[in-house]
Amino acid sequence: MIYNRNRHGFCVYACINTLWRISTRINFLIALAGLATASLFAQEFRGTFSGSVTDTKGAAVPQARIVAIETRTGAKSEANSDTPGGVSLGGAPSGTNELL
Repeated sequence: MIYNRNRHGFCVYACINTLWRISTRINFLIALAGLATASLFAQEFRGTFSGSVTDTKGAAVPQARIVAIETRTGAKSEANSDTPGGVSLGGAPSGTNELL
């Protein structure tokens, strides 16, 4: 390598190499911060209710309609029970829910 010194006596190659290493580290930190921020937006604020629907004698109730209503906003999520009375209501709004 040829090391050229400018009129002030600084080594041009060393300065450029140092700036390159610093900018590479800064770019890495920016990319890392971007990935960390992206994961924050991936958070889901919904839940799942699961269980079974039975009558007063304990028998399964197939095709029962279940509705979850978030009490503050009124957002709804609905599902029907399956043949043995099992139900899984996914995507229910977070917060206090009333089940109907």
